[in-house]
Amino acid sequence: MELNLKDALLLLGLVQGGIVIYATLRRKPPNILAYRFFGLILLTLTLSTLGAFRTYLLNDYLHSIQSRLLLQFFPYFTFLLLGPALYFYQRTLLEPSFRLQTRDKRHFLPVLLELVPFLTAILAALLFTLNGISLDQALSLVDVLGELELYLLLPRILSISVYLWLSWKVLHSNRSKTPETMFGWLRTLLVIFTVLNISYGFITLVLFSPWVYVLLDDFPYSLAYLVHFPIVGLIYFLTLKFMLNQIPWGSQGSIIPDLVKKAERLRQLMQEEKLYRDPDLKLKQLSLQAGMSEKSISFILNQHFKTGFNDFVNGYRVAEAIEKIQNQKLQHLTLEGIAAEVGFSSRSTFYRAFKKVTQKLPTDYMD
Repeated sequence: MELNLKDALLLLGLVQGGIVIYATLRRKPPNILAYRFFGLILLTLTLSTLGAFRTYLLNDYLHSIQSRLLLQFFPYFTFLLLGPALYFYQRTLLEPSFRLQTRDKRHFLPVLLELVPFLTAILAALLFTLNGISLDQALSLVDVLGELELYLLLPRILSISVYLWLSWKVLHSNRSKTPETMFGWLRTLLVIFTVLNISYGFITLVLFSPWVYVLLDDFPYSLAYLVHFPIVGLIYFLTLKFMLNQIPWGSQGSIIPDLVKKAERLRQLMQEEKLYRDPDLKLKQLSLQAGMSEKSISFILNQHFKTGFNDFVNGYRVAEAIEKIQNQKLQHLTLEGIAAEVGFSSRSTFYRAFKKVTQKLPTDYMD
């Protein structure tokens, strides 16, 4: 068995991926979930590289039908794990209060589909050893399981596509309260996986086309190189980022001294100085008034108040609006007048914010 440059690159990717997976398992709180999901992403990529390594170097050494069954159908390609892992990795970074619930674990159940060929292969290898099935039957089963693995490409591509869409949606919905470094990292990650998914979707179409042997010379080896070297490149990229400490890990990645004290300062500016009454109030103005950077304020709002800038300000506006609506001495004021006094620039903005904060309409608070 000779190792050429391509095989050495695969092997190095395997080693790097394995080391970082181990490192993520060793990490302790805080934000332990982010490390676990990052490790799971790397695990799916590393296992697929192991599958490629087996294809290139071990196929000629699978002399017995048992070794062929067990090694050919080992679950190297657990890509039904990749989409959920990427999605929940994002959520652990973007939503500091996120905790994995029982219902969330159901997202990982489809991976059982990818275990079917391997579990069937184990049973077949056992039956063949015990003379329960013939060699011809075992070889026929190898062909059937190989075809099943081919058709598993379809749910894999579909699953990753769905979870990429959900991940993009979560990222953009948290844009206003996400530090730029964090947002940039997650956007880069999603762009890479989106490009890979589109590319592999195209390759999947080729695989199901009648011209596969014409388009891909020396199939399936040419396909394995085409598919797996971008994955190895991604493993290098992720492990390098991890080892150089260039990955932001959410709320625990940066610590603001005196966070509670600074949070109290923001509360004071709202409650006592009533900055929210300014309809043109922006994060930059609040930053100048509070004597803090915009990133620090976004971080405090995200971690301490569990909200974004707009919702933080509108919460105070709505609270005062309710007081004025229920104040018998202010019955002469219209809802539009009250909205303007507390800082809303338009009726539609007032109603939308009111509904979001209270789940009710302003008229519901009128006698």
